[in-house]
This record gives sequence, C-alpha cells and structure tokens, in this order.
Amino acid sequence: MPGQSSAARPISEKPVIFQVTRGVSGQSPEFVPDELLIGVRPGTSYGPFKALMDAIGGVMVEADPTTGVYLIRFAPGTNVEAILEQIARNSMIAHAELNYVTRLPTSQSSSLPVIPPVQPPADGAIPVAVLDSGLDPRAGLSPLVTGAWDAVNPSRPLGDSQGHGTQMAVLAAGLLAADGAGATGNALPLVCVRAFDDEGKTSNFAILQALTYARQAGAKVVNMSWGSSTDSQFLRAAMQMAANQGMLLVAAAGNEPTGRPVYPAAYPEVIAIGGTTAAGRAWEQSNHGDFISLSAPAFATLPANSGSRSGGYVGTSIASAVVAHALAQYLNQHPHATPAEAREALLKALSAPPAPSGYGAGTLDAPALHRLLTPNASPPAP
Repeated sequence: MPGQSSAARPISEKPVIFQVTRGVSGQSPEFVPDELLIGVRPGTSYGPFKALMDAIGGVMVEADPTTGVYLIRFAPGTNVEAILEQIARNSMIAHAELNYVTRLPTSQSSSLPVIPPVQPPADGAIPVAVLDSGLDPRAGLSPLVTGAWDAVNPSRPLGDSQGHGTQMAVLAAGLLAADGAGATGNALPLVCVRAFDDEGKTSNFAILQALTYARQAGAKVVNMSWGSSTDSQFLRAAMQMAANQGMLLVAAAGNEPTGRPVYPAAYPEVIAIGGTTAAGRAWEQSNHGDFISLSAPAFATLPANSGSRSGGYVGTSIASAVVAHALAQYLNQHPHATPAEAREALLKALSAPPAPSGYGAGTLDAPALHRLLTPNASPPAP
C-alpha cells in the first residue's frame, strides 16, 4: 500500500502555478492550500486508508514511489491545518505534514547565457542532475541532456520561464566556470528537472518527484541551488533515501547571512555550500553556520543573449553548481569510487576556508579543483 500509484485517483490536472498560503493564522511557513502530504505505516491496506480519506474529505491524487508519500487534496477552502491535527494520532498514519513551498532565489540578471558550441558527452558518462526551474531550449544544451522532465506540468515540453535552471545547468555541466573556480574543460551530461513553476515556487511533493526522476535517469550527483528555512520530515527522509541509494546531494546554503539552517542544505546527507568571492574571501551575503560543509565561488560572469547585456550573477546557487560539477567530474574520472570516497576526495582537495569561521571545511577554488581532478599533477601556474 505505501506509495502505490495505483491507489491514487487524480481529480484535476497538476497546477501550472502553485497557490500559496500561510494558513488560518497567517503565521505558518508558506504551503500549498487544500493539500496534505501523508505517509502510512507499513502493512496498511487500501480499504481502511481510503475510508479515512473519505471521512476527512480528502482524495489521493498522486503517490511518490520512492518515499511512499501520498499527495492528498481537499475541497477549496479546507482548513488542512485542523485536519492535520485530527489525523496526527491515527494508527495508520506514520507522518503527515503540510505541502510546504520553497521559492527560487532571485537572480541579478535575467539575460540568457550564450553558450559555447556543445559537443555530445562521451558514451557512458555519468550525468549531473539539476533540480530547478527547467531548461531553456534556446540555450543549445540539448546535446548534453540525457534526461528531462517537468515535475510541475508533465504534459508540456521542458522550458524555463525563470532562467535560473538554465544558468545552473550551464555551470553544473561545466560549460562556463564561476569567477575564481577554474575550468575543467569537459562538459558533462545533464538530467534537467523542472521542479519550480513559472513564478519560481515549488512544493515539497514536486521536489520528492523530481528527486525520484533524477535517480531513475541515472544521475549520481544532484544540484539543488535553492532552499527554505522550513524543515520537513518528508524532505529529510527523501534526502536520506537518495543518499542511501548512492546519490551525492549538493545544495545552496542561502543568500542571507542569518547563520540559521536552510533546507535541504542543512540535512546531514547533503553537502551544504557557502559562497566566496573570486579572491577567496567570504561573500558578505552568504549564509554561514555549523551546517555548512564547504564554500565555493559565488560570482559568475555570463555572456548575454544576442541583443541583450551580459550578466553578472552572484549567489550560493552558483557555488552549489560549481561543487556539483566538480563531484560529477570526479566520478567520471573515477567511476568505481563510492559516494563516500568522492566526498572524502573533495574535502581533502579543498583550500583553506575563508575567515571568519562558519564557512565549512575549506574552499573549492581553482587550485583545489585542480588537486581534485588532477591529483598527481603539479599546481597550475598563477
């Protein structure tokens, strides 16, 4: 029963735009109205669970097979927070929570990069997954794309109205390097998943489905250049399961220097990335704290599309994509390395962390990237 798609009964097409509420009090973290995420205990049969859903007015819309989480939808205007309290102690329910919303970080420029000519990757190359706002077909990355899916609206071709996902794909593939990061010279295959709507919002259920697709598409490294201050047991469990299945998870630590955890970056299974300047100093707007694993260059200069200005970008989104690319390159050079070995090699290659403390074990600058990918070579010339 847990996570069986056959038990779900769609009642409407997936929303193209996620509606958002803060609940009756207006004080809750943002979530999708009229929806709950529910996980049932092992051994639960369909009949009693369906009866419970009927009793509370819910319909099973979709199920994520990896986590066993059901998306339950209610009539418009339903007080789902009250229903959450009502079912909390039911013996069939392992856990239930609101379908929390995460927003993409804002970009400093909306220009679309002009990409160098793209050649198909080598046969059998390990792809890096980018879970973001999608991929703009005009970017010319199609020769690199080995998997593409729209988790928000699966019926439409993959696009990118926000531009953020395309930018992160360019960096994660290694077609362009962040300022101070150094280039690797080899473009990687991509698995691109649109998890955010046309307004830059996503739901936790969409993230669960995007992560499931990335695994099924063969990605070993997942870049998540976004985050939220809202903790979620379901999101935490999804990260744990993905890591246990051999995936390396990389996430941005956030662009507000609060020192507070941001999720999914703060989960132990995720490599949390802070941001530095091209000179290796801590970026003043990068988040910091004990949950940060390491830092990487957060600035990138990207050429603009024909007829528009070039764009200067900054954010831990960029730093996360830099690290995801480095890990995927390492795995392609060492295809038999375990995720733990790849993570250890990354940490050993790092340069000293920026001052003050709170920016992780070190910095993945150009010398560190060189050490990671060419460990027996002499250091690059200054």
